[in-house]
Amino acid sequence: MSKEIIILPPTITEVADLPLVSDLQFLEVATSEALNRKMLGVVNPGIRRGFTYKLGKGLSLIIGDDSGKNTACVERDNVLLTIQGQHAVTLNIPAGKESAIVIEAFYQYGVATKQVDINSDIDAAQLLVVDSNKTLDHHVILYDVIVPIGATQITDEMISDHRRKEASLDIESHVAEADPHTQYVKKTFHLATESPLQGGKSLDGDEMLLSIDRASTTQEGVVQLIDSYTSDSQVLAPTANALRMVHQKATDAMNKAVDHWNYTAKGNEEAISLPYAVSAVDSVIIQGVYQIKDKAWNFNADANVVMLAEPLMKGDEIIITLGTPSNDASVIIAELQDRINQLEAIINAGGSGEGGGSEGGNDKQLEIYNGQFIATSNTFRIPSSFRERHIKILFLQGVQQAENSSYTVNQSSGLIEFITPIDKGTAITLVG
Repeated sequence: MSKEIIILPPTITEVADLPLVSDLQFLEVATSEALNRKMLGVVNPGIRRGFTYKLGKGLSLIIGDDSGKNTACVERDNVLLTIQGQHAVTLNIPAGKESAIVIEAFYQYGVATKQVDINSDIDAAQLLVVDSNKTLDHHVILYDVIVPIGATQITDEMISDHRRKEASLDIESHVAEADPHTQYVKKTFHLATESPLQGGKSLDGDEMLLSIDRASTTQEGVVQLIDSYTSDSQVLAPTANALRMVHQKATDAMNKAVDHWNYTAKGNEEAISLPYAVSAVDSVIIQGVYQIKDKAWNFNADANVVMLAEPLMKGDEIIITLGTPSNDASVIIAELQDRINQLEAIINAGGSGEGGGSEGGNDKQLEIYNGQFIATSNTFRIPSSFRERHIKILFLQGVQQAENSSYTVNQSSGLIEFITPIDKGTAITLVG
């Protein structure tokens, strides 16, 4: 058997006079009022999701889409209204002024809107374009748009979202006030620092400046980069490029451990200044003739010059070997010197042969030829016994000559060609 309950509901004014209300109650008449105030003060007004823009044609913007994921919260007249965007909306933006795109929502007890009455002329919610300086407190601002006079198309650069706010739980209003929720109570923390970091203090919301000590040979800290490899600073640090330059300099110096430097005499020089500082000079060749160290020349390391026993003649071609040969090269040179000594012994034991000289020798691997120039000439015909041999060493008057500097061998013509004419009677020795 059902029981009939008779109630006398309070008016909206009488509900508003109650010290406290609880949303919502059994048999509550104004359920819409109760539901709309249920999240008031719990959630901040703003955009929850969606309601983004797309550029339309000309001076129009398209707000939202048909995804159903466009949600906002509007706080007005002591209620919090949840707005759902169901379809995209195209808005025309005026040129020559600053406009704001806002969400406008309406609720009033006893007033029907278009959402519940097709005959109503009141929108429950709508997107509006208003002057930027005429927005109302209950408006949720999506974008500010500034369209210049004469513009025919809106661009992204004309649109700003600096006043757009996201809907969130209303925690901020609790932080600075007395509140029963201890998790919202403002706490003070202290940021402690130690060298080289300086500037720690309480994190009380004020601006805090942190700094780092400058580094030195005794202090950790920050350093400034310098793009130089010549600085003697003890507080600056080299860049990667500076280190690269040091590496290149070291590589160049290593490559110049033995460097053949060419010099043309101006005339009367008794000292030759070298192009860069070296620790040693290995050899000196003048006009293709090797000069004897400590007799024809010596190296003054302090002045970085080669001192000559006799002055040069203008136009003399000099080749100076700068630096000290590597260990491998030194071994090769030593072995070559031993071989030259053996050859000199063979040469000294030889007799005269064809053309003023003779062919002979007691070395099964090498052929020795001793002869002389029968006339002044810059060529000498290769003996028949040497036509099939490679001339390894050539002496004039017992002095070894440098190939390509003093002479060249032309196998096709069978001639040895000298840079300068050789006097009649000059002794020539070939080893091949």
